[in-house]
Amino acid sequence: MTQAGLDLSPALADYLLTIRRILSNAHVARVKEIAIDAGVSMASVTPALKRLARMGLVEYRARAFVALTARGQATARRVQVRHELVERFLRDALGVSREQAASDACVAGHHLSDEAIDRIVRWLERRSGRDHRRLSEMAPGERGELVYLNGSSPMRLLMVNKGLLPGVAVTVLREEPNGDDVWVDCNGEEILLSAREVETVIVSARVSGSGS
Repeated sequence: MTQAGLDLSPALADYLLTIRRILSNAHVARVKEIAIDAGVSMASVTPALKRLARMGLVEYRARAFVALTARGQATARRVQVRHELVERFLRDALGVSREQAASDACVAGHHLSDEAIDRIVRWLERRSGRDHRRLSEMAPGERGELVYLNGSSPMRLLMVNKGLLPGVAVTVLREEPNGDDVWVDCNGEEILLSAREVETVIVSARVSGSGS
């Protein structure tokens, strides 16, 4: 199985998600915490961390804290996004129960092609309303719900891998000094979008201040 151009097995991908989940609630991750969260022994965690470190996805040394590298963060986000997409499709399109959909998505999400992921995104987009505008038209502090991504399949997949999915709330935070690139909040995570990427994002016209 390949994730983001890496020979990343489902088991290793799940370790990345575990580390990402721990770091979302704490400044550091320890081997013991990873083992508890993953439901495995500490002896099982260490070889996985060493392999992830060789891939350049985590920073790890024996008896030290574990951290995701920038590449690891991007890969973990990509894995998480695929899980969420598959889970939503199983629930909304096929009527699978929430618990079963979450379990199935952990397996299927690792194996679906980019084409299949793009098709799921397009299916979710068709269910969205028609009252919308471009993200590039919004000012800092304004908030909207992502309706669809207006771009080529490669560009759409690039945006999806950053976590920009139909139905997520997007808040414009600030512009870069160059006046083109924009920082947005997507599900509590700050993401930098280029001017070209911003143009692809279409959101609902129902916007409000970020504090509302």
